[in-house]
Amino acid sequence: MILAASTLSQMQNGEVGAAFIRVGMEAGNTLNRGFTSVRDMGGPIFGMKQTIDAGVIPGPRYGPVDR
Repeated sequence: MILAASTLSQMQNGEVGAAFIRVGMEAGNTLNRGFTSVRDMGGPIFGMKQTIDAGVIPGPRYGPVDR
């Protein structure tokens, strides 16, 4: 979901805080498109999973996370 929310240039040259805001918006957009469960194949999503699970932002349920 992280690279779906930002371009490679934004990830390389932008502020990390702005990237995380875009990821939060993308999580809500993913849920609005009807995806209620997702699995990220290698991105740093544990914090995003915690934030969604706590109800801070809307988003789909993340699949198994090895943590």
